Amino acid sequence: MSTHDAPRATRPWPAIARARAALDALDHLVGGLGTAVLAVAALLWLLVTAALFLVGVGVFITPTALRGVRIVANRERTRLSRWGRKILEPEPVPAQLRAAVRDSAVRRELCWVVCHASLGLFLGLSR
Repeated sequence: MSTHDAPRATRPWPAIARARAALDALDHLVGGLGTAVLAVAALLWLLVTAALFLVGVGVFITPTALRGVRIVANRERTRLSRWGRKILEPEPVPAQLRAAVRDSAVRRELCWVVCHASLGLFLGLSR
């Protein structure tokens, strides 16, 4: 007896399967929108830090801005790990500015925060 010959009572109803898929998609969208809003806040903090760099104060608050970006990126990693394979977190952000700029994970997260804050927020709000 093949799976196509199974009685109809044991198969899930198509409407229930579609509703489950729609709820899962909505959960993905809302979760991504939440981290996109956090990415916008982290990006704004980075821009303020860059502006304060001109005055000289930005040097002192750059580590906190980079830690903020790391926190938002870790939150997104955790969110994505719920839906697939576990995404490992990188090492902590280096304390010194020069070492942080050389760190490839920090550079990737800075690129990610720009993309997720702009494109992710746009896509989350447009749906």
